[in-house]
Amino acid sequence: MFDFRKKYTTCGGDIRVGGYVRVFSDEVPINTPHDERSGSAVWHPELIAYGKLGGCTAQVTTNGQLQIRDVRGRYKALIKSVDQACSVEIAPGFIAKNGYIGSTLGEESGIAPTTFPKIVADWERITGTALDQARAGKRPSYLDNSPFTHVTSEFVPYARIIRVRFMGAYRDGDCDMIFDLAGNRFASLTHYPLSYSKWEPESRFIRYSKRSECTFEAL
Repeated sequence: MFDFRKKYTTCGGDIRVGGYVRVFSDEVPINTPHDERSGSAVWHPELIAYGKLGGCTAQVTTNGQLQIRDVRGRYKALIKSVDQACSVEIAPGFIAKNGYIGSTLGEESGIAPTTFPKIVADWERITGTALDQARAGKRPSYLDNSPFTHVTSEFVPYARIIRVRFMGAYRDGDCDMIFDLAGNRFASLTHYPLSYSKWEPESRFIRYSKRSECTFEAL
């Protein structure tokens, strides 16, 4: 849960695709312009519809609630159940041809930026191949204890998406929600197909405790 009563501001409060806003602590001076990459991303289920609508903003009230306004600044709603709000990680990505989500963070990196076609090609060659092997019941070409998200509803290969990642904050386990750039949510499954515990149960690597798979239905 994210407690808005601890003096937070949304500094413009644009509600983004996926149902989140960027927030900043009033207690910490911020001398740089506020943009999409700064501040903490805070998600709330009631913000999903406003993120899809576009142009809406959320402002933190004095009692820690969220006041929603439309693109013209007109009052639309007051979200009182802020106990459902939680910190999340936001990552751009794409849906690979096998339905798994790939990351495009390298595309925006200021250190070593790369192109979208190269990101896709490298992902398909390494990660995509390993995931296809695992789905076929074969030992993957490499192992990874990270969670992977698979889109289970209809999709267009290589469509760009926004991934909202819940690191144990919203449900038990690591979960993702996947949205297209128009704000439509895909049904998805987050699991561990390349984990050491699955393919090398006696490995010297730390074995992760069994976690429930996390699923989301599309809207």
